[in-house]
Amino acid sequence: MTDFFKKLSLPTKLLLLILIPLALITYLSFELYSEKSKKVDLLAGYINRIIVSADISDLINALQLERRHSFSYGLKKDIDSRAQLEAQRPVTDRAIKKLEERNDSTLKDFKDYTFLKNLENVRKVVDTGASADFAMNYYTTTIFRLNTLNMIIPVGSNSYLRPVFNDLITQKILSEMATYLGIIRANFYNVLFTKQNMIGTLYGLTGVNEIYKSYEAEFLAKASPSSLEQYKRIRNTTALKPTLDYVSRVFQKFAFDSLYDAEEWWRISGEGTDQIKDFQQDLMRHVKLRMDEAYKNELFGRNLTLVLLIAALAFVIAIMVYTTHIITQMLGKLNEAAQKISAGSTDIEIKKVSRDVIGSLSESISKIATINKQLADAADAIGKGNFNVPFNPRNEDDVLGNAIIRMKENLRRFTREIEKSKEQFRQVADNAPVMIWMTDEKKQCSFVNKGWLKFTGRSKEQEMGYGWIEGLHPDDYSRCSEVFEDAFNSREQYSIEYRFKRADGAYRWLSETGAPRYSAEGKFEGYIGTCVDIHEMKIHEQRRNNFIKMASHELKTPVTSIKGYVQLLLSMYKDHNENNVQFSSQAVQTSLSTIDKQIVKLNRLMSELLDLSRIDSEKLELNMQNFDLNSLVTETVQDAQQTTKHHIVIKNSSEYRVVGDRDRIGQVMLNLLANAIKYSPKRNSIEVDIYQPARNCVSVSVTDHGIGIGEEHQEKIFERFYRVEGKSEQTYPGFGIGLFIASEIIQRHHGTINVKSKKSEGSTFTFTLPVAN
Repeated sequence: MTDFFKKLSLPTKLLLLILIPLALITYLSFELYSEKSKKVDLLAGYINRIIVSADISDLINALQLERRHSFSYGLKKDIDSRAQLEAQRPVTDRAIKKLEERNDSTLKDFKDYTFLKNLENVRKVVDTGASADFAMNYYTTTIFRLNTLNMIIPVGSNSYLRPVFNDLITQKILSEMATYLGIIRANFYNVLFTKQNMIGTLYGLTGVNEIYKSYEAEFLAKASPSSLEQYKRIRNTTALKPTLDYVSRVFQKFAFDSLYDAEEWWRISGEGTDQIKDFQQDLMRHVKLRMDEAYKNELFGRNLTLVLLIAALAFVIAIMVYTTHIITQMLGKLNEAAQKISAGSTDIEIKKVSRDVIGSLSESISKIATINKQLADAADAIGKGNFNVPFNPRNEDDVLGNAIIRMKENLRRFTREIEKSKEQFRQVADNAPVMIWMTDEKKQCSFVNKGWLKFTGRSKEQEMGYGWIEGLHPDDYSRCSEVFEDAFNSREQYSIEYRFKRADGAYRWLSETGAPRYSAEGKFEGYIGTCVDIHEMKIHEQRRNNFIKMASHELKTPVTSIKGYVQLLLSMYKDHNENNVQFSSQAVQTSLSTIDKQIVKLNRLMSELLDLSRIDSEKLELNMQNFDLNSLVTETVQDAQQTTKHHIVIKNSSEYRVVGDRDRIGQVMLNLLANAIKYSPKRNSIEVDIYQPARNCVSVSVTDHGIGIGEEHQEKIFERFYRVEGKSEQTYPGFGIGLFIASEIIQRHHGTINVKSKKSEGSTFTFTLPVAN
């Protein structure tokens, strides 16, 4: 037993010393609280019975009103009584339903033994014209039976109900008085309305009147002073006074007089009876309020008792905890310090609070913590790259101190090598002809090279993390995010093309390739990738695709036209041979002329394609010779004039000689004239000018007054496959390579070609060639 007790912890030993007194206090507290709870539950039961009684009273009142209207309707069979009856019935039904929903055991199946189960049948009989006495008998019997359920008066003396005892009794008496007064007034109304059986009615009501007066006498004997005062006020100042006075006079004389007719009596007696009902309801509400107040007080007392009991128990427990805390506090701090030291912590402060063995132990642990902190601070500084931190081993046998010195020298050498490697990578990346980026293992950008920053025009800080996403085109974000997420999750290489904002605000197409990167130990560290600007290639590719589509269409057009006219000629020839139909010379001439034009057009298109092929393959041959440029321009204008209604004017006819391929220069001139004719459909004037802008060169310009070219297109129209887009794009046929070929021919002659134009005002194309020596 002794060994067992020694093994117990100090808090457990102290707990055993107060366990029995604590258990006793707990038991007494529980008993006291239980007693309080029983009182609270008793009051709650009384309050519930008061609420149920109030609901029964509401139902009795509703039935009395329905009895009143049913009796009236049974006598008069008038519309007003019928309307009042139909309005009252839902009120009665709601009062019945409210009692049913109470789910009170004392009211179980109450409709079966209070005659309410017959209510619907009785109503049907009343609706078919039953006598007033039938309605009076049913409702009166039902009301009497319900009154027997309305019992909330306790048996014997009860201290909780003493403040409301008289009011409980008197409200019950008032309910009975209202019931019997209702019987008397209804029978009086019957006599006054029918003028029949007056004496017989009075004989039948004599006992009812005596019962009413006995209840009144009981009320006057048992009511509280305040209730008596209120009743006297109602008795002497409201409709109850003329009602009771008339009843008393009739029974004294044993005859009805002419003070009231039936309707006036019905009205005044109804108001008087309602005064008793209202008084009874006021008393019931007063009782409910007083009981609620008593319940709240008792509930507060119970809760206060609970709080005080808990506080007492807490105080006892606190004394125990405080005692064990004081005794074990120093040992606990020393234990905590030892655990921190074993876990590698160095930020430990131990105060010497006693001069006993515990104080000595705390001083020893404090010295160990100080030495550990010095070692840890030195190791931390070395780990952060501070290799000049002052640190010396305690002695030659200080294994840990000497190990730190060796670690410092090794880390110094490794750090230099790593920095050198990083600098080499940075220089390679910054001088690479592509944009380079890296992310960490959390998908956030951690590095971009100078090429990237130059392209975006942003700072490195702006691009880090997720900042680079600001430059991504909104329409490409979802697609790029999906591709990167899939690759990142599967640790696979990927490639994608997207649009990215350049420093000037323009979006450029980039081709990106990314691959996962790993540390020397094989740990995933993120992605590294490159981006290349492929915007021009994308545009060229798009133009080439458009050119292929357009070329197919342009080549089909003359072939289709030729085929159509050939078929027309064959049809005419067939009709001539088989039906001896004469040829239409005009139709033949038109057909052959059109075929010739389409062949010329097809030949020109094929020539452009062949020239494009020769340019691409560097096989465009030039037959260089010395010739008169003015003569070539004149011949070309004459050839073009034969195919158009435009008036082509040559402003200058001076002789200028150049060295070049006469046919190719003529091809350029013809292309410029064809464009001037094609793009000025509403104006018929074209000017050709030959002039010498400088001594060593000569220029030829072709000016039209057509649709013109926008400034944004003027620098691009000499590019391969470029066509000005717009509403009239499909209006003018052609491959869109004529100006490109012309530009290539002029450049191969060491010349230049350019355009000056304004939208809707026309264009001037000028090419310049060196003059012959």
